[in-house]
Amino acid sequence: MELETKRLTLIPLTARRLELWLTNLPALEQELGLHYEGEPLTGPLRSIFAGQLAPCRAHPEQLLWHTVWLLAHRGKRLVVGAADFKAPPCAQGRVELGYGLGPAHRGQGYMTEAVAAMTLWALSQPGVRAVTAETGRGNTASQRVLTRCGFTLCRRGSSLWWEKRAQP
Repeated sequence: MELETKRLTLIPLTARRLELWLTNLPALEQELGLHYEGEPLTGPLRSIFAGQLAPCRAHPEQLLWHTVWLLAHRGKRLVVGAADFKAPPCAQGRVELGYGLGPAHRGQGYMTEAVAAMTLWALSQPGVRAVTAETGRGNTASQRVLTRCGFTLCRRGSSLWWEKRAQP
């Protein structure tokens, strides 16, 4: 399953492709026919995504909630960023969305398209009542993306938490 926006195809990676993304990016690029220009996979980001590999393998029926979705620009055949859900819906029906863009692709509306599509998809799934996202206090670009996608600020702390609820 893939999601389409005006300019992007959102491609959820299988467990095998997620492992390729983490260990052999040139092989994944060749397999998908895409060039990767998303956020660099270094340090903590690599660790976060590597931690998703085991749940992808252990729970293939919940792959879309555990894996990384590549944001592929259809016209240019390149990956501009990635997004993910951190886990399946919790008991209260919430899922958390995370995302990032390659530096050359920021400020062009790609993430707004992707967040809107993934949020709409998530809220259409059984048992999902809200999508949440966390931003750094100074990350105004990400905060604008969430505001444009209909999220509201729901909690302040060392970071900011945003939420979009399903329509009753």
